[in-house]
Amino acid sequence: MTGWLTSKSSLMSVLGEILDRMTSTENTIQDPDRLPDTAEPNGRCPVCSYRSAFNVLDVLPLSPTVNHGTPKSQVARLECMGCGNGIAVFEMYRNDLYLQSKIPTRYQAVHWWPTPNTQFSLPDVVPVEVQNPFDEGCRCAAVSAPNAAVAMFRNAIAAIVQIKGSDEANSKNTLFLTIQQMGTDGTLFNDFTEWAHHVRLTGNAGAHQEQFEDVTSEQASDLREFTRQLIEFLFVQPARRKNAMPTTRRAVES
Repeated sequence: MTGWLTSKSSLMSVLGEILDRMTSTENTIQDPDRLPDTAEPNGRCPVCSYRSAFNVLDVLPLSPTVNHGTPKSQVARLECMGCGNGIAVFEMYRNDLYLQSKIPTRYQAVHWWPTPNTQFSLPDVVPVEVQNPFDEGCRCAAVSAPNAAVAMFRNAIAAIVQIKGSDEANSKNTLFLTIQQMGTDGTLFNDFTEWAHHVRLTGNAGAHQEQFEDVTSEQASDLREFTRQLIEFLFVQPARRKNAMPTTRRAVES
């Protein structure tokens, strides 16, 4: 029992820190799980899956030029300093995004080869209804598609409340009302309602860009970690406690 309380206290602390960072107006931390490109040659390697720095070996133009010799598209050959393997990064000239300060250079990476395995390994005890949208959100976050990423993390939360919610909660016709009912029921820990609503609202921002400002990569990264911590606490830790080997008493010598 003491171990469970300790893990719960640790989760509360971690999620509290993530939530503070997600709501901060000074969020400048780069996502360590993004894929590398020529602008920022570091991140998660598509081959070995580890975070690493990369050497930019070559850049080859792929299309006719614009603006005094600048190619519309290019492919870069990068080398992982961890595993030593090479990867190809295809990039498009996006001066419009650069002028809006949405990307650090005039090129935006759009495809990586080999195709990256960007899924976070979740144990089999996590229901597929939760795991699939979470995995898809991780892939979106890794390829710099933060709006799509947070929308998928919202779907993961929707699956969680459907699985963990009461019949009355699941009878509600909106995710907002379902979460509210779970809070009334006391189904999960006290802060779950606030945290679930935060994921819901950020996911709404990603899905309805006509109503909200663009979600940043940092926000998507934080929401990914936030959702992963909830999945860990709600599904993985209970399974570990259930399967934990009981203690064995020493034989009493006669």
